[in-house]
Amino acid sequence: PVRWASEEGSGRLLLTLADGTLRITEPLTQDVAGIPQARASPVAPGLGRDVSTASFSPDGSWIAAILGEPLIGERFDVAFLPTNDLRVPPRLVRILGQAEGVAPVWLDGSRVAVWRRDRSDELRAVIADYVRLRVTETPPGQPVGAVSRDGAVAAVPSLHQASVWIGDVSSWEQGSDRAPQIQFADQSRVLSNSALDHHGTRL
Repeated sequence: PVRWASEEGSGRLLLTLADGTLRITEPLTQDVAGIPQARASPVAPGLGRDVSTASFSPDGSWIAAILGEPLIGERFDVAFLPTNDLRVPPRLVRILGQAEGVAPVWLDGSRVAVWRRDRSDELRAVIADYVRLRVTETPPGQPVGAVSRDGAVAAVPSLHQASVWIGDVSSWEQGSDRAPQIQFADQSRVLSNSALDHHGTRL
């Protein structure tokens, strides 16, 4: 069974299976009945059986994978793999805390946003960089938001009212002042989760 799937622009799929292994497919085609199909191949067997989620970079040249079961343990790794040679050892960036179970979101060609819980059970976004092999914390109290797949647009729900701020990712990273851009009619409800499409045009 498939635990997580991530699509790349050319139609390839990145699949995390229930046994914790990773598969990558050829571009999707259709059979005579119009049903999508593709052949899947193993990705980096050396990663073992610890992959929980994974995603393609915007240009499809890299894969970022979370190694570690969601909400278990005190640390986990983000593995970065080039798609043109999946035999090379991955670049690993260690994150302190528990993985939230959401796939890494690419902010640009080398950095991903990863969501994790710390010892106080606070959910927070951190940024892993495979070029510098370092982790950057977002500002304290930064609400958890969604980032478009092209890494350009962020959507941040208010913690206190039924509203969402939408803007560029750099403003989200820096914790800049945000005025709500979407207000929901029912102010008694607070947005708990959200997602953006590829270019951030639909929430």
